[in-house]
Amino acid sequence: MEGKGNKLSSFTDTSWLKKHFFSNPAQKVLLKKGETILKQGEKNDRIYYVASGKLSGHHQPENGSILLIFQTGADAVLGIYSFFSPDGCSYTTVTADEDTTLYYMSKANLPAKDHPDHLLFSEHILPIIVNEIYLRQMLVVRNATQMEVTLKKLMQSEKLATLGQLAAGLAHELNNAIGVLQNKTQWMTDRLKTIFNHKEFDHVYPMFVKGLEQGQHCSTAEARKRKEQIKKTLKIDDRLAKKLARINLTDDEIQQIAKQNQSTAIEEMDEFWEIGMALHDMQVASTHTTHVIRSIKDLGSQNHSNVQACDLRLTFKKSLSLLSNMTRTISIDLAIEKGLMLVAREGDLIQIWVNLIKNAAESLVNAHTPNPSIRLVSELHQDSIQIQIIDNGPGIPHHLLSTIFQPNVTTKVSGLSFGLGLGLSIVQKIITSYGGTISVTSQAGRTAFNIQLPKA
Repeated sequence: MEGKGNKLSSFTDTSWLKKHFFSNPAQKVLLKKGETILKQGEKNDRIYYVASGKLSGHHQPENGSILLIFQTGADAVLGIYSFFSPDGCSYTTVTADEDTTLYYMSKANLPAKDHPDHLLFSEHILPIIVNEIYLRQMLVVRNATQMEVTLKKLMQSEKLATLGQLAAGLAHELNNAIGVLQNKTQWMTDRLKTIFNHKEFDHVYPMFVKGLEQGQHCSTAEARKRKEQIKKTLKIDDRLAKKLARINLTDDEIQQIAKQNQSTAIEEMDEFWEIGMALHDMQVASTHTTHVIRSIKDLGSQNHSNVQACDLRLTFKKSLSLLSNMTRTISIDLAIEKGLMLVAREGDLIQIWVNLIKNAAESLVNAHTPNPSIRLVSELHQDSIQIQIIDNGPGIPHHLLSTIFQPNVTTKVSGLSFGLGLGLSIVQKIITSYGGTISVTSQAGRTAFNIQLPKA
């Protein structure tokens, strides 16, 4: 990925792999800018480690346009899919964007199943595989979302006939890319469940399943409260208590930890939970991307096919999963009542919450707000549910409030971009299509978006 996206996430560690598999000078490759290391459709029996440089992977569907699947740099791995897939063929063509140094391992280098290094290799390579799929999934989500915004802008210019044809073609291309990642994500999920569901992983497999099924279950406010309880019960330091707090352990599970080597057990549990959570977030992102593609095809029509009763709190949790990196430094208080149901397309609700929470997060970060926080609140009325999204940021200028939901409204004040305008226009259109309303009140230190939707 570009920028920070090409860094391996916190639960991956390449040092052991580099030492044992990616340091042999005889297995070193120097690529000049423009040279290709993998070609789409050709056999590959190597995993490459990027020591330095940058590369891009492109996929060209049959009779389709070339699609950018990923961009990556130092400390990344390549060739994962083809190396482990049954047909052994690369689904992308990977080219150097600048002079690049790689090391590789081949299938001949794989440790035998009875070799002591076999289990160690599995433990170190699997988190990296998950991370690489996750990064590429996020790129597709971002591209799909940007494509939708572009199409909405075109629609405002009333070029509907041309736009309809363009949207169908673009949606088809996006479907090709997301289809590949959906299949690979499911394959990786099934593969990891099979590998981890063995006796040697009995003590951590439940944590993997918990992360996979629940994701980041509790809000930051809930996690802080839980952390203090765990510190008191287990008498452990703040760092370890924080790891346990976000896993959403039961009281019985915490008591079991108290009987073990706490530091080692907690580190292992957190690592396997985080692998499961990454796969969970990839599945959520994949589903949301599919909805975005469907929205592109609909082109703003009020087509409410596939509506169903949706768990309101769950749609917020899935939205927060998509925004986990953006809201990492922000306190999130998820005060959405459990059991509230709305009849809608789940993807529409997630699209609303993602836009509003993203706007709030951007304003907090750009303004360097001390102790930034976002509160998500629900209130049940006789015939409707009221939702509030409240932040403690700099506020929206008063003269913009009356036009905030109009397309193409620019909201920059003193160099700060509040990220509003077209996104809010789309949000309002979705809400009104369900018979709901949205309004906003704002002053320095408190901005609240108020949404009213008919209850199920």
